[in-house]
Amino acid sequence: MRYSYSGNYIIDYGAGGLCLFNNMLTSVPDNPNPNEPVIYPNPTTGELIIKSSYFQQGQLKIELFDLNGNLLKILYDGFYSQDDLRFDISFVSSGIYILKANQNNKVKTFKIIKWR
Repeated sequence: MRYSYSGNYIIDYGAGGLCLFNNMLTSVPDNPNPNEPVIYPNPTTGELIIKSSYFQQGQLKIELFDLNGNLLKILYDGFYSQDDLRFDISFVSSGIYILKANQNNKVKTFKIIKWR
């Protein structure tokens, strides 16, 4: 897998062909406290926790995608009141996934590793 110089594209190639993922990585998350993880545990066996200090109060949408860009599940879509968010992703098999958070027209993406 390779990233474009701008960081806006992921290019993957293999025996099956070439894949181009557009706008999946539109921003790099800014962690308010770099000594604390935003999402943990990562890797996870199923439960994910997002720290309450990361998002502002207001509308928030969080989606889980596979690396092919397929939406697997909307994990959260509503008014966020700054509590820790907990999600169960035990329904997906082991692998790498993209968590996309959209708040105030700002998109933040996170790489999630699910194992066992």
